[in-house]
Amino acid sequence: MAAEKKRRIDEEKQKLTVQLNELQKEYAKAVRGPKVQNDDDDEPQSEAIKNYSNMKLKFKKDMKGIVKQADPARESQTMQMFEMIKNKITKPKEVPSAAEAKVEEALPPEVLEAAARNKAVFEENAEDEVGETWMAKKFNAPEDISGVTKARDANMKDQDDEWYPIGDPRNKMAQRRRDGALDEV
Repeated sequence: MAAEKKRRIDEEKQKLTVQLNELQKEYAKAVRGPKVQNDDDDEPQSEAIKNYSNMKLKFKKDMKGIVKQADPARESQTMQMFEMIKNKITKPKEVPSAAEAKVEEALPPEVLEAAARNKAVFEENAEDEVGETWMAKKFNAPEDISGVTKARDANMKDQDDEWYPIGDPRNKMAQRRRDGALDEV
């Protein structure tokens, strides 16, 4: 009988606790008041802010279709995106129109000279190419004829016997020679 009475009291405590929590939530909402939505439309916005917000909304809409990492369909979606990019790059190359050919002929003489010498030139007034025509062009990097030594991986320093010149005392062969000479003495 005592156990049954204790059980009923515990049940009543739980019910009262739940009711108390609900009343506290309602009270907190009443104290805060209703949510006031900020109408940013009333304030004059600059054109840059409008462009930013439109861009942000555009990318949010585009992100809705992307699968999250935990989803097993993620790999198939990635492969579909890869195929789309691959198709864009490998689609038949467009033939430049007559207007584009005229633009290429009207390049400044220093650019044409640099191209003949196979050197890169920075153009301050250059414009980005619009569309996908830039993907059809083959990139040819100029050959390095400056005679500058290329950077080496510092992690390979211990394994590379030719890291330092032969006359340098830090060279591995020079160290071995010295160690051998010290052993003979």
